[in-house]
Amino acid sequence: MIMPHPDDETILGAGLLQKLSKSNITTRVVSMTRGEKSTLRFGLKENELLGNIREVELANTLKLLSINDFKAYPLPDGGLESLKKLSPIILKEIVSYKPTHVITIEPDGVYGHPDHIALTKAVTSIIKPSYKLSAVSCQLLYLTVTPNYIFPTSRSMAKKKNLQPIHPDIRLRLSLRETIHKIRALHTHKTQFPLYLPKLLHDYRQLLRNGMLTNEYISFG
Repeated sequence: MIMPHPDDETILGAGLLQKLSKSNITTRVVSMTRGEKSTLRFGLKENELLGNIREVELANTLKLLSINDFKAYPLPDGGLESLKKLSPIILKEIVSYKPTHVITIEPDGVYGHPDHIALTKAVTSIIKPSYKLSAVSCQLLYLTVTPNYIFPTSRSMAKKKNLQPIHPDIRLRLSLRETIHKIRALHTHKTQFPLYLPKLLHDYRQLLRNGMLTNEYISFG
């Protein structure tokens, strides 16, 4: 799984990661940034570096989801679209790990985040033309959302006007246990999902109305 920031893997794929682990499918999670540009810094002191803390949060979250293999690259948060070395790093990851499937965010970045779109464009350009090559022989999967997705206010950062997340081919239903673990995983990203009532109400309203606590959505690339 190749994602742009820590917590993207949890919001869109915590249930999937649990199912992969339960099925003894070896899984590696890669975050291309450490999310240091987030405006959310709950629980941090002024002099604490957000990127360092979010990398620790990612490690703790994946441990909770029974994923032990991960890497967080220190690439610039908010700067992936202009980063020339992005594609070579992704290619190196894929060639060295030799996955059967690569999972990333759908092409519109769900809500248009430039980092999301840049990452998916790079991943897609590597895998699709090379699908028959032995070096990159894997199936591309996109994590997406329900067709009735209600965009968050953060769509304002999108540079693309007409956002249309691709429709899912698979609706993955989470068990009660998987849903509880997803909720716990979200709050392990403490700086982004704190146990703070106004933020809780905002986050869960968004997740519940989009069916993202008990369901996850996958499309074939």
